[in-house]
Amino acid sequence: RAGVVLEFDEGGSRSKSDGPAKDEIFKANEDAAVRFQKELQQSPEAELARAYLQGRALDLDAWKEWGIGYAPDGWGFLSDKAGGRGSARMKALEAAGLVLTNEKGNLYDRFRGRVMFTIRDELGRAVGFSGRILKPDEKSGGKYVNTPETSVFRKSKILFGLDKGKREILDQRQVLLVEGQLDCIRCHLGGFSTAVASQGTVFTEEHTILILGKKETLEQFY
Repeated sequence: RAGVVLEFDEGGSRSKSDGPAKDEIFKANEDAAVRFQKELQQSPEAELARAYLQGRALDLDAWKEWGIGYAPDGWGFLSDKAGGRGSARMKALEAAGLVLTNEKGNLYDRFRGRVMFTIRDELGRAVGFSGRILKPDEKSGGKYVNTPETSVFRKSKILFGLDKGKREILDQRQVLLVEGQLDCIRCHLGGFSTAVASQGTVFTEEHTILILGKKETLEQFY
């Protein structure tokens, strides 16, 4: 009735082959978010990122409120300080989709030279990121690169901004669905606190359950 989603993991233990626990992945994402935010606010390299955000009318308060940061244009911002292959931190980064392995077996950062938007679940936990490129080239990938599907990040079950807007959504019995993170943030700053954004996927039944706390059709919601 309160709209709180409870999650239970069966069993109290896991084997080493199971990989990092969800809590370790949440922490890896949270630590990365803090480093990205510090980089945006303090690094000379992030000047273009700061100019881009200011051009979108997003100031320092908005950066802090929404966990906006910057991933430097290098291969080892996160991976170089994770303790090497096989360390607990590196395994967590890999499980979170923040670090990849190339064809030579070398580890490198997924996000490089991008404005970073921290994606949180309905409970406010950092589950992933969406990174917007600043200097496109043929090797940089798409305009936006998102965290891949992981044990804590499922696009069909995540709505950006829901952690901030859920109370208003339940109280007002309405939700404003927009396309991307910037649209959602701008709506909240403009007073539309029921705005949420999907993560490059259609609106699913799981999204409806997230918003309402129960299985209900959109027609009933309206």
